[in-house]
Amino acid sequence: PGFRASEAALGDEMMSAVCILHQLGYLDETIEIDITQNTIGPASTKRWAELLDVRDLPKLQILGNWGNELGDAGIIHIADAISRGRLGGLEQMRCGANKIGEDGFTHLMEVLLTGVNPNLTVVGFYDNHTLGDQSVTT
Repeated sequence: PGFRASEAALGDEMMSAVCILHQLGYLDETIEIDITQNTIGPASTKRWAELLDVRDLPKLQILGNWGNELGDAGIIHIADAISRGRLGGLEQMRCGANKIGEDGFTHLMEVLLTGVNPNLTVVGFYDNHTLGDQSVTT
């Protein structure tokens, strides 16, 4: 099962809907969440990451989050949830075109290098124009 709501352009309202479905248990069996191109920002991403502490999604394998507006703060919220042992089944995270810079990229890589989630083997960061060469090699 999957939750696919790409290109709805609903912004943070889309993430609020994901939070409600998540909180009510409708996403418990979900293996893919595709919320690409919805202009989702860091504030609603933080609410979802905090909700993961109350109700995890251990079966989630793919998080499609391409083309939103996470920025450094948004990806840091997701990375922090991963560092707390959430999203343990996550295998792919598609974060391209999210205005993620060196701080967000570096933070996520530091979390992943701890080995907290060995299942996560694909992290897409293409089209984040703010990434410099230094953070790519960190």
